[in-house]
Amino acid sequence: MNKLNAVNHSSRLFFFVILVFSSLFFACTKEPDKLGLGVTPLGDRLNLRYTDTSTVVAYSLYEDSVRTDRTTPSLLGSIYDPVFGKTVASIYTQFLLSSLGYDFGTQPVLDSLVLHLQYDGYYGDTTTPMTVKIYEMADTLGLNTVYYSNRRKNIHSYELAHHTFFPHPTDSVTIDTVKHAPFLSIKLNSILGNKILHASTDQLSSNDNFTQYIKGIYITANTANTPGQGSMLYFNLEGSYSGLTVYYHNTTDTLSYTLLVDSYTSFFNRFDHFGYRHADASLKRQLSGDTLNGRDKIYIQAMGGVKVKLRFPYLKHLLDSGNIAINEAQLIFKNADPSSKYAAPSALNLLKINQDGGRGLIEDQSTESSTIFDGNYNSTSKTYRFRISRYLQQLLDGKVDNYGLYLYTATSAPRLILNGSTGTDKIKLQLIYTRLHK
Repeated sequence: MNKLNAVNHSSRLFFFVILVFSSLFFACTKEPDKLGLGVTPLGDRLNLRYTDTSTVVAYSLYEDSVRTDRTTPSLLGSIYDPVFGKTVASIYTQFLLSSLGYDFGTQPVLDSLVLHLQYDGYYGDTTTPMTVKIYEMADTLGLNTVYYSNRRKNIHSYELAHHTFFPHPTDSVTIDTVKHAPFLSIKLNSILGNKILHASTDQLSSNDNFTQYIKGIYITANTANTPGQGSMLYFNLEGSYSGLTVYYHNTTDTLSYTLLVDSYTSFFNRFDHFGYRHADASLKRQLSGDTLNGRDKIYIQAMGGVKVKLRFPYLKHLLDSGNIAINEAQLIFKNADPSSKYAAPSALNLLKINQDGGRGLIEDQSTESSTIFDGNYNSTSKTYRFRISRYLQQLLDGKVDNYGLYLYTATSAPRLILNGSTGTDKIKLQLIYTRLHK
């Protein structure tokens, strides 16, 4: 065999082995060493190595408040999760005039004022009743103002509604034999309806004037008091079935007028977790600073609730015998409670921690497609996985600082319990790498 053919043969063989190794790794049915690839003479010559024993330190922390102005869907409800404790989601929202300069006619009389909220899904147990209370806002909202989930606005003390119902977020509503998308209707008392009917011509001439006159409403839910009960209802405030409708009559006719939420309306969510004082003891210990408790289980909750911090404290020991090139790195998390009544989030987010404590994109996330980076829930294996090859290589090369990673979910209301860093189905950092010659 001449030298050129020998080189081509060796190159083809190398890439063939890499291809086989990678396909086996992606399948994740067996570890490469168990298939013999890590111990064959050819594997030794290529300096390919596999490990899933790198130490991962993980523990749960309080999440920062999240930005909720004009987010869709808007959440309303209360859950008493046996593990995470009590959570209440509330809504502050303006309503705008559907037509400017509207005239309610001569001697208008209120028949009713009804709030309609178009359903957009739910989370939790909708077989238990929910009680919703509504108040008039005393503070204005600003369209270009940023609002976070821990923000409060002043409200008037009188209730506009105190409504108990069983949620039906998937049932269509039939009106005059015609089926419509699911929506919730809540009748308010006469205070706000009469205030709308008696607005002046100037107050009805523009939305700026109107929202100074009627600043908006606050919608909240009573706290669920039985573990395992309660739900979070998702609403599309800008949906065609959402609105605040005044039903009235005047000296000549019976009419209705609807106030709307649209792209010029300010609204936001408030989330209250009550300091997790009703949570499971293990979760409370982690939130109190017991980082070792994350060896067993780690916890994640949306709505500005709980996140996980991850560190790889001994990663650089991989360089003890010389430099390496990472061919593939996957970080894998196993759902510790897949049969829970609380569905796992469809995806998790993974970001690196910057020096100032802020969050930044991981190198793989900014350079690879979302399919490659992943983070989606695999309902068959009950796992989440992230490919972080570039990030780990840059850590080893000293090109990025090792402040750790944050794992969290930005998906509406879900919560999640994952296996921790020890025991069966623990968090795994799976690495395929090449040992480089010194």
